[in-house]
Amino acid sequence: MRRLIVAVSLLLTGFSGTAMAAIIVTSTQTHLATHQKLPVMAYIEADRLKLTMPGMMLIYRAGQDRIWAADLRQQVYYELTAETMRQFSGISAQLSAAQAQLHDTISQLPPDQRQAIETLLGGFGAAPPQSAVPATPVFAKLGASKTVAGISCDLYRKTVRGVQQAEFCISPATSAGFAPSDFSVLDRFSEFAGPLLASNIVPHLDDMNWAQMNRAIGFSGIPLDVVVYDHGKPDIEQTVTKIERAPVRESTFDLPPGLTKQDFPAAH
Repeated sequence: MRRLIVAVSLLLTGFSGTAMAAIIVTSTQTHLATHQKLPVMAYIEADRLKLTMPGMMLIYRAGQDRIWAADLRQQVYYELTAETMRQFSGISAQLSAAQAQLHDTISQLPPDQRQAIETLLGGFGAAPPQSAVPATPVFAKLGASKTVAGISCDLYRKTVRGVQQAEFCISPATSAGFAPSDFSVLDRFSEFAGPLLASNIVPHLDDMNWAQMNRAIGFSGIPLDVVVYDHGKPDIEQTVTKIERAPVRESTFDLPPGLTKQDFPAAH
């Protein structure tokens, strides 16, 4: 599920019902270490969003205050509501408290034992926990540009608390032939899913926060190429290959039939 969250994507195979216009974004996601490539699709309407990649699906229905995350291989889906988001806020606070307690315990150990435990834990508890208030990301314009999917975009480096998180190539929405309002559902998604995006439960989940990105860069932008870093090294790259407005079926934003609902882990 991590690569779906980093990419935000998924594809339904069958459509039925009345056709309507949507923005369709086709991308390729590449795991840079293995060069494995996966197709990614995004369908965007005024109050609905669908993100897909093989075997996985994410649907946001703003009018229902719902996110559905589906694992098509297991034939199950999870439903995230406003209550789920409140639970994420509590989980994040509990994790911060646990990290603070663990850091205090580790800091009192002899140096050799402390180093061994820090290595075993992969850094969790090794450093003092950050403030419970999420750090504001900084997007620094690098002064270079390139063309992606026939659209010019400028390169930005994203850092959080001085640590590089990602590199973005961003084009203003208007330069790509769209109005900022065309992507307003992404702002609504960011607001609704804010506690999850800021929870640090899944690394780099906040890269889905378009509203946060737009505030940082000062305009409504479209990220056409994103390289996500993991422990200081490029890890996953997602590149847009096509962006268009085209008709889709009403059922595009429904879950496919036959899936079984599962309780989301945060609910326990």
